[in-house]
Amino acid sequence: MDIVEVRRAPLAQRLVASGVVLARRGVSRMLWLGRPRVPLRLTGPLVRRRIKRALADPTTMKTAHWHMEHLLGASGRADEIDEMCRRFVEHWTAVDELKWHPRAVTRQRVEGAEHLTAAHALNRGVLLSFVHHAHYNGVFASAAHAAGVPVEAMAAMPKAPGPNLTQHFHVVGMGGGLLPASVGTAGLVDELKRGRVVAAAIDVPGGSTSTFAGRDVKCSSGPARAAVMA
Repeated sequence: MDIVEVRRAPLAQRLVASGVVLARRGVSRMLWLGRPRVPLRLTGPLVRRRIKRALADPTTMKTAHWHMEHLLGASGRADEIDEMCRRFVEHWTAVDELKWHPRAVTRQRVEGAEHLTAAHALNRGVLLSFVHHAHYNGVFASAAHAAGVPVEAMAAMPKAPGPNLTQHFHVVGMGGGLLPASVGTAGLVDELKRGRVVAAAIDVPGGSTSTFAGRDVKCSSGPARAAVMA
């Protein structure tokens, strides 16, 4: 059996390394806390630089092509896939920045808000069905503002989200809070029976089959079942 001697780095070297790690974390946290305070008009060059870098990244473009082919490939718009890949990357890079500037996405124009107001006035639960497209993270606060009622968003939240996800969920919950997806259909039914307005996505993996953009896809039936059960 070979005997391997393990030598630890000198104490001074380890202290320096630890100091570098702590300094990086401190800078990262300061940037996180200060980012929402940067005027949106000043972020243009940063967003354009990130878009340029993303468009030059093969992995990013491969992912974008997969999404756009899945969305448009069976819809008669397959000739637009390459162009939409570029626009897809531009859009999601902007979305990633705008979450740090909530007012830019939580005052979106809402059509039909009066229907939500009227439904909520009946003192029964209301379920808003949505898909993860456009600036969906600010839709719930926008609807709540337009209709004058709180909108709770159902979300799959990890146990220890980093700064980016924390900010994302902050914006998602600005309409009236968050409902963890872990509560399942039963938890969603309970919220509806309490008269709450809850937004739940249908474009998430599940055991039901539906037609979307010309394709048969597997999606969750939880929101529909909850509406019926409540």
